[in-house]
Amino acid sequence: MIRLGPFPTPEIADDPYVGASLRQLREYLRRPKQERAQRRAQIDEDFYFWGPVQSAVRERCFDKCVFCERSSQDIETVIETFRPLRDAGNGIGGSEQDHYVWLAYELENLVLVCIECSSRKRTEFPVIGERAPYLTPMSEIDGREKPLIVNPYRGNTERHLLFLADGRCQGVTKEGRFTSWLLGLNESRLLGARADEMYTLLGHLRASIENDGRGVAANLDLRARFAGARIGVARRLFDSVEIGGTRIQGRSSSFVQQLVSALADADSTDRTRLLRRMDTLVEEDQARRSDQSDASGEDMPFDLVSQTLREYRPEPRRTGGVEQIRISNFKGIHRLNIGLSRLRKRSKSTPCLMLLGENAVGKTSVLQAIALALIGARHAKKFVRDQSDFLRAEVGGRWDQLSPTEAIVEADLRFGGEAQFHLDANAQRIDGPPDSACVVLGYGPRRYFDPRRTARPSSDHVRVRTLFDPTAALPYAGAWLDQLDDRQFNEVAKMMRIVLSLDDEDEVVRDLDDRICVSLGGETIPIERLSEGYRSVFALVADVARELLRDFRSLEDAEAVVLIDEIDTHLHPRWKMRVMSSLRLALPGVQFIVTTHDPLCLRGMDDGEVVVLQRGEEGRIVQLDDLPSIKGMRADQLLTSDYFGLSSTVDPETELGVARYVHRIGDLPSDRVEEADRLVRQLALGDGALEQVVQTALLRFLRERERPKGALRSNVRLEAVQAVIDALESDRPVSGGKAGGS
Repeated sequence: MIRLGPFPTPEIADDPYVGASLRQLREYLRRPKQERAQRRAQIDEDFYFWGPVQSAVRERCFDKCVFCERSSQDIETVIETFRPLRDAGNGIGGSEQDHYVWLAYELENLVLVCIECSSRKRTEFPVIGERAPYLTPMSEIDGREKPLIVNPYRGNTERHLLFLADGRCQGVTKEGRFTSWLLGLNESRLLGARADEMYTLLGHLRASIENDGRGVAANLDLRARFAGARIGVARRLFDSVEIGGTRIQGRSSSFVQQLVSALADADSTDRTRLLRRMDTLVEEDQARRSDQSDASGEDMPFDLVSQTLREYRPEPRRTGGVEQIRISNFKGIHRLNIGLSRLRKRSKSTPCLMLLGENAVGKTSVLQAIALALIGARHAKKFVRDQSDFLRAEVGGRWDQLSPTEAIVEADLRFGGEAQFHLDANAQRIDGPPDSACVVLGYGPRRYFDPRRTARPSSDHVRVRTLFDPTAALPYAGAWLDQLDDRQFNEVAKMMRIVLSLDDEDEVVRDLDDRICVSLGGETIPIERLSEGYRSVFALVADVARELLRDFRSLEDAEAVVLIDEIDTHLHPRWKMRVMSSLRLALPGVQFIVTTHDPLCLRGMDDGEVVVLQRGEEGRIVQLDDLPSIKGMRADQLLTSDYFGLSSTVDPETELGVARYVHRIGDLPSDRVEEADRLVRQLALGDGALEQVVQTALLRFLRERERPKGALRSNVRLEAVQAVIDALESDRPVSGGKAGGS
């Protein structure tokens, strides 16, 4: 980390867009606390992607993460708030509601962070002493409270963090130790990258000492990757050292300039002494034992946070979800490789995946494969009773599973690491990491709850059981919700409001008989009396909330992979259109991987997040490439696009009638049929040359796409497009007649 200091901010306060966002936020802030308890402030996420904001913050932060100092060229970065948007955590499981949501649009509160540091920091923001009162303005808040997280704008980072020559980071104050622990500044991959950088730096400093200081300024530039570690090691090396008659002041803001000037005047004695000092520093740092171990295995330093300690249960390792899925010889899948986005273009929520395709192309198999890889070998064994159920079958003259003898599923995790499921039929064993890679939940197409069952075993395999057992029911959530304290109940209610699209006056409540009800339009309705669609969604969402609250304090901060088969089940078209948007808004840290047969459910998905599976050559399941953009397409256009592959959305009875009419024409004498066919082909298929060319190519495209033989739909589409281009460039009539017939 480096101290960034103040910077000139763009004048955006008078912008109408910012003004409208602020007015909406203030309306929420004026609500009584009891009303805010079950609501989330509506923050316009587009603000953080707005051009003036992006430019100002990225320039101020040197286009790198303010905490780990990895460049935006090395890792994806997003604009976040230093003080969290809501429900600031105290570091030991508690939180302050709505702190610091009123600072959502304050440029002085914005920082550039990588997606991994963002995931680690979440909404944790403990302070030493009292927290600043609700609605304290930005101009006063730094003087009213002392955060435990080092502030890159105001805090003296060098006083809190000590960087060693081998790349390790030591916290030397309460703030430094907590910051290093929370952000994982000694996490193995980050530590390895920083260690390599320090090794290179020391080599460059040796060369600079021997060459009159040339290159020092470039190596200690604030814009450099790991500049905080670079400058920290250099200060330790040269602080209070006399070079060429000048005593270097390591704490001075002009340290680099002093060093460059002094090295230019250094004599051979100075250079020899400096090189020896460098060797000594390296030896001392190698012998030094860090006060903190690798962040992945270290418990929180409670004594830094509170004198009254409570039991602390570390949250699961944050993986960011799945980035790549590789499946080989699993059920009907021969080989499949699916990549997921690492970052959304206009949102900070986790990238998701939607699988489309006709029946029997392996959509459910993909979900099951991911589940088995993520839950770990120890839990996967619960589902592999009969190994032949998971091995790919060779279908020829008969159905058999004599080959292959192993099924492999590999999932690369977004923040590093890999989950694996390896079924070795010969050895009759399942290989892979024994425990779950992350929190993973799975739901089959039949999602209903059993009022007689209220308990939910905590085993990881139970969390995905309905994906493998269509008869398994979800436990009744009403009893669990009724046992929650007010904070947890309101946490669930916040999510329910978003997913169920409740109006502002509607509520999730407990009635006088301790039943969980939804108040709709002033009428209180128990859960079990809701429609099938409401109950299906409620059962799913309540079960997700139950499982996430086992591991996370806040549902908005929770990270998990949630697998849902046929997400459109029981949903009204209006709900289908917003189900993905609602789930992603309610649970922004959750990666949803779902299947559907309904084009309405594609709303809320980004380009690149929708994958189409189909049978390719030799009947193998393959992924369709070169899909068009889903943005702006109507539902009927999606149906006739490559996403669903229908040639028409015309009423099937009408198409059947046309087919019968054509058949009757075929009963005419052959010479009459040929004449009719010739006349039809002479009809113009457009009002101009361009339309005629396009229509001809489209007719060919639709004919071949409907039942492609040995060719994928994407290939047919590309050939049709190329045919149009070729025809236009050649300036020749299209084959089949000058009128454009085919």
